[in-house]
Amino acid sequence: MVASATAVDSFTAELTIKETANALGVSQKTVRRYLAEGSLIARNAAPLSSARAMWRIPLDAIQAMRSSYMVQGKLPRAAVPSSPRVLPYTPKHIKPR
Repeated sequence: MVASATAVDSFTAELTIKETANALGVSQKTVRRYLAEGSLIARNAAPLSSARAMWRIPLDAIQAMRSSYMVQGKLPRAAVPSSPRVLPYTPKHIKPR
């Protein structure tokens, strides 16, 4: 069966939240925050009878967000390597003088 030209033209690639997180170099929680604050757009691909949302994010929205990172010259916090913070350790059983 051959798809019609209009069906092929209207098709856009969409990624799941996990795939989007990998593409952006952030956590899935961060992608969900982006969706909640409106930084990314998505559609709910779940059937109407489903209680859980199945979010699908268009590839062009992900590419636009990645290019905005490149223009601003900074990566999202999760993608920037950082040195671990070392806090001084003071045992509770030793009292300061």
